[in-house]
Amino acid sequence: MLRLTYDLIDHDRAVHDFIGQKIEEILVEMGATETVRRELTEHFDIFPAHNDHIVGGTIIGADPETSVVNNYLQMWDEDNVFVIGGSNFPHNGGYNPTGTVGAFAYRAAEGIKMYLEDNRQLAEAGEVTGAI
Repeated sequence: MLRLTYDLIDHDRAVHDFIGQKIEEILVEMGATETVRRELTEHFDIFPAHNDHIVGGTIIGADPETSVVNNYLQMWDEDNVFVIGGSNFPHNGGYNPTGTVGAFAYRAAEGIKMYLEDNRQLAEAGEVTGAI
């Protein structure tokens, strides 16, 4: 059984502060007379939701040394395993990833179809095979 403990790190807090400041500047420029910024809690808590689209773990990439799946979402180490989801992202871009995860599913389906034809690794390290 795997246990994952997620908490905010200094980078998360810096990103939150930076983006909050930029949003506040934009709102004031648009004519806002009052802005209220939500502060982060001491530890990660889903309530109130900061952005609970947890990502990472099976990063997509062109190098098996720095990623887990190729751009067809096929594992580098196990040719017959495809992993699709938020786990493919190295970090959360701050926006709901559902559309991109859906696009990944279509890409993986394309790869699975090719894999079923000849059971092989679909991308070599460093090779870019089509657009993601």
